[in-house]
Amino acid sequence: MAGCDPSIEVNSIAQLSTQTDRLEQSVLVEGVVRDRAPFLNNGAYQLQDESGTIWILTNNPLPDSGEAVTIEGKIKVKSIVLNNQEDQEVYLEEETLNSSNN
Repeated sequence: MAGCDPSIEVNSIAQLSTQTDRLEQSVLVEGVVRDRAPFLNNGAYQLQDESGTIWILTNNPLPDSGEAVTIEGKIKVKSIVLNNQEDQEVYLEEETLNSSNN
């Protein structure tokens, strides 16, 4: 995996939702790109592994849907209030993307 830090262990996506104590730390996840959301100056895509899904925020071109990728990214949390109930959404800010297409 060129570009990703080999000293970082691959995490399951389900593990990340419980690791809010690791905010801003780099993690490694592998999965298949599902949904994509292009924005004006950046974008996001949903990554799925056997344990769940997570959104990845990126300033790079979005990978293709169905593409298998390995992501090194920083854990982030966004609070979302809906109907007077607060929920926290864990996502990753992409640092390095390695694709099976590379």
